[in-house]
Amino acid sequence: MTLSYSSSILRVEPWALIPNSSIMGMSPFTLAKSETFSPFGIAVVDYKGGTQQRVYVSDHGSSRVVSSDAAPNLLLQSYLSYWTSPSQIYPTTLPGQIVADKSGKDVYFPEHGGNRIAKINVDSGQITEYDIPTGPLSTALFTAISGDGKKVWFTEWASNNIAYLDTTIPVPLTMQVPGYYNINNTNNNANTLLVLKRNEPKTLDVVLKTDSYNKTVLEFSSPYTSRSLLLNEVGLSLVGMSESGIAGINYTVQPQRIDMEKNSTVNSQIALQVENNENNNPAIRPIYYYG
Repeated sequence: MTLSYSSSILRVEPWALIPNSSIMGMSPFTLAKSETFSPFGIAVVDYKGGTQQRVYVSDHGSSRVVSSDAAPNLLLQSYLSYWTSPSQIYPTTLPGQIVADKSGKDVYFPEHGGNRIAKINVDSGQITEYDIPTGPLSTALFTAISGDGKKVWFTEWASNNIAYLDTTIPVPLTMQVPGYYNINNTNNNANTLLVLKRNEPKTLDVVLKTDSYNKTVLEFSSPYTSRSLLLNEVGLSLVGMSESGIAGINYTVQPQRIDMEKNSTVNSQIALQVENNENNNPAIRPIYYYG
């Protein structure tokens, strides 16, 4: 369970609980690093064929979800931060409750301050973000997933609504960064670190491809409206590492906005450079998103 005001999570082992004891059977864990941490939602999923477990915790005071091995000796001691794209309303996106589908392949969470529903693929680490039509802020905080995994229900607290995300409609787009990072995890060099140093700019070649079924219009209907899933304005950006983004790094993208309705394959480039006022040489593994 999460202990938001204690900046920690609590692991409870019922078999070891002893009446009137606040120690036996309960172990608190917090981040190994000195970071602000306000855990809210939590989900534990099986992966690698059920041989291991991984925990996902939303940091409701920021714009990230923290992922860690669930083993007691590793819990929160070594972790990944999955940063969401910047909010247009609040300084942070404030991730809320986390739910996992039965397959353990995906976890979902609402962005309370970002007005989106986000999905993390457990195997690849790819984040997909879905804008909530109700706006400018529906205040989505709590979620639940249907038994068949086809719908993620969520509350729109500020709008007196309950809504759902249809998970059966995929985003018909894949992205590759040859030699560094591939969100589909098919690249043998997928875990290669990109090391940036002052006065040594580097360029990433990005390849965007639409899936074959994108050639037909994907539509879904409701009693009130009919919409289409379009890729006419795909935006390519770099996010992560801190509340304000990739601290200490400048980047440019060319082209940054792409009409994938007219192109099945597009090449783009991301140029990165460490700011001159940085006193260290950071090593980063970039996280990309499109939407």
